[in-house]
Parts: sequence; C-alpha cells; structure tokens
Amino acid sequence: VVRAFYEEETVIVMDGLLYMTTVTAGSIKDTDLATELRIQNKVVRRVLGQLETDNLVASVLRKETHGQREVQVQYWRVDHKIALD
Repeated sequence: VVRAFYEEETVIVMDGLLYMTTVTAGSIKDTDLATELRIQNKVVRRVLGQLETDNLVASVLRKETHGQREVQVQYWRVDHKIALD
C-alpha cells in the first residue's frame, strides 16, 4: 500500500520501521529510526505522523529516566492488525 500511494521518503521510513521493529522485536524511537536511516528527525516525525493518521503505524508513550528527570518518549511500531485490514 505504501509503495503505491505515498512519496519516496514515506516508503523509506516505512521500510526502515518494518525492518527495525523486526530486529528489535517491538517498537523503536523516532530518533533511533532517523539515525539508522540517516534522515533528519523532523522528516521522520512528519512521515510517522502522517502514517499514524492513516492508521498504518501506532505509537506508544513510555516514561524514561534521563539523569534525574523523567521524560516521556514516543515509540513507534507497525500496527499489523489495522494495516492489513
């Protein structure tokens, strides 16, 4: 579906997300995906936001501790159940 209806950068991000979530057996941070694909973070976030709007990917907020602070980090994964229906 992505290859037929989306731009090239969207296909690259979706392919990277599919590969990285398979390797990590779960979900991945957008910053890690951007680093792996060598694409700017803002481009990856924009594409993932569009894919989330179209119900092809899902995100989850998790709390992480950075030093003395607790921050919420967004993790992304392909929602196979919704994407395949």
